[in-house]
Amino acid sequence: MGGGRVAQRARPTVARFVVALLASMSMASLAIVVVSEPFALAVGATFTVNSTSDASDSNPGNGVCSTGGASPVCTLRAAMVEANANPGHDTIEFDIPGSSSQVHTIQLASALPYITGDGVTIDGYTQPYSSPNTDPYASNADIRIEVRGVARQPSVGLDFRSSDNTIRGLALYDFHNSIRFWAGSASVTADRNLIVGNFIGTNAAGTFVASQSTTSGDGVHIQQGSAANRIGAPGNANRNVISGSSGRGVGVFNPASDDNIIENNIVGLNPSGTAALKNHTHGIDLNYGASSNIIRNNVISGNGGSGVEISHDALGHEAHGGAGDTELNVVAGNLIGTDPTGTIATSEHGNGEYGVGLEGRGLCATFCPPDSNDNEVVDNVIVGSEVGVKIWRGSHSNVVRDNHIGVLADGTTGSTAHTEWGVLIEVGSIDNLVEDNRIARVDTGIGVRPNSQNPGDGIYPVFGNTLRGNSIEFVGPGLGVDLSPDGTPTNFPNALLVQHGVSYGVITSATTDGVSVTACAGCTVELFETATAATAYGLGRRSLGTSTATGGTATFVFRDDVGDPYVVTDGEYVSALVTDPNGSTSEFSLRRSVTPGAIGPPSTTTTTTTTTTTTTSTTTTSVPPTTTTTSTVPPTTTTTTTTSTTTTTVAPTSTTTTTAPVVTSPAPTTSVPAAPPSTLDGLASVRHRPTKPERCSISAAC
Repeated sequence: MGGGRVAQRARPTVARFVVALLASMSMASLAIVVVSEPFALAVGATFTVNSTSDASDSNPGNGVCSTGGASPVCTLRAAMVEANANPGHDTIEFDIPGSSSQVHTIQLASALPYITGDGVTIDGYTQPYSSPNTDPYASNADIRIEVRGVARQPSVGLDFRSSDNTIRGLALYDFHNSIRFWAGSASVTADRNLIVGNFIGTNAAGTFVASQSTTSGDGVHIQQGSAANRIGAPGNANRNVISGSSGRGVGVFNPASDDNIIENNIVGLNPSGTAALKNHTHGIDLNYGASSNIIRNNVISGNGGSGVEISHDALGHEAHGGAGDTELNVVAGNLIGTDPTGTIATSEHGNGEYGVGLEGRGLCATFCPPDSNDNEVVDNVIVGSEVGVKIWRGSHSNVVRDNHIGVLADGTTGSTAHTEWGVLIEVGSIDNLVEDNRIARVDTGIGVRPNSQNPGDGIYPVFGNTLRGNSIEFVGPGLGVDLSPDGTPTNFPNALLVQHGVSYGVITSATTDGVSVTACAGCTVELFETATAATAYGLGRRSLGTSTATGGTATFVFRDDVGDPYVVTDGEYVSALVTDPNGSTSEFSLRRSVTPGAIGPPSTTTTTTTTTTTTTSTTTTSVPPTTTTTSTVPPTTTTTTTTSTTTTTVAPTSTTTTTAPVVTSPAPTTSVPAAPPSTLDGLASVRHRPTKPERCSISAAC
């Protein structure tokens, strides 16, 4: 994989991000579609490959693609040699004679030349009878040009040592790495390349699977500071199928391998999405310091390892070009463990390890130094693996938000593949935020523990992990939130190693008028409505709000007037989570049944006029003549907050909290996009972490 150390590139500036965001917004608002010529380079030559021969060019650099001799032909190898030598944006097309049903295989005897000339397009869809995908979910692309190795030799299919190139309409397979981007030095870049509409790792029929190798390779391998490349893009025609590799589907490695976008691909399934065509290890792997990359709107299923892995190397070494945190990566809007429609999830679609794994260094002494951190996992559907999202070995300050874990986007349908944990945080991982997720159909909702099932990982503190706003139900036989190694809501050895030993609260009263909870002074209590059939130590189907336990008691006021609607009803159950000032969240409290309150049922005579105390403060604001609005300050609906210790007045909420995340199913357009946008392509990655004090040691009181 990697050689020497690569100098770290400067991080994208705020100005650069704003320019990219505004550019993407303006393009979207004007509905401009730029087709096929993405880069402002001088127009070059077109070389037309007319043979499956692997012969070389007879006169490299003369501008003529020809093998010479009595029967000269233009081969892919000869065309690449001429394109490298010729200035400008050269195009390699195909017109190989054959029948309407024929697939043409170019069998390589040795490695092709590096792609060293900027702005080369290799377009397999120029071959007669080929056609790009039109299916909005899967791929029905008709690919007629295969480029094949033999038993992963030569090592690399297409090897990029240049920028602004486009590859489309090819099947590349049986290589160690089917496609590789390698920058390697200040004078050699491999940036802004576009890979769309290909089958990578498998053949044109979508049936080839490489055997697993001890030196497993990748479908697409990006390393040594290669940046801003796009693997897939919006639109049906731009979807790649990346399956069947001996190792990963896509691997991105090293510091400065930043701002790459992996989007709208099928990773690990056959083109129709009906069966696994697995990459033998992870579907997509960001590693060794690769940062600010985006993985979005892909189908990532059926892989031998995790769907997505963001980590350091397994031994904790600073390898492949130098040290650097693997950080600021975004995993958003993917279907992980489902079919391409997102409506079917069987064991065939599940990934072998985790849906998403965030892993730090494997070797540490008394405290795991973080090196996979500040990554975001948002708006995904994650089902069908041992753990939905696993954060471990010192990975910290990550955000897991707005995902459906264990269930499809409907919020209730699970996978036929067994999932043990929805989210699991362990072995030295701190300061992570798990927020607003829907977690169901798993054995245990969220687990936080100092050790793993691997004794070699040791026991390391886990604290500052904040769990809030999650909807957790249909969980068992485990707990909704489990901080105990033995799965019981009791005290246990080394309790201070887990979330600083924060205790769950005790619900002292629960009526339709309000709830009181005893908890650690100054801690935040979040109250939940929970299903009747839930375990005694509650789950949390619907968040009812938060309150601070000033003086050790948190009070929630639901109703203080007969005009107030019910927030919870007689016979429902409530439970609570407690989060200390350090951001560590407890297990769920013992649930408590709601009894009738002192305030009578809502008045039937009052319809819309909930409060007649409409303090109409008619502040006549001078409005310009063009506006007909008389600015009257709206009636102040008196939502009375009764303060007893700390009181939270809870507004009525609807009983359904399941909002389906925005996932895959890309818009059915077919254009090839313009140049790969820099930075984050308009995806504003907003973090809402709780403010936390300095980290405290395990021995210190926090």
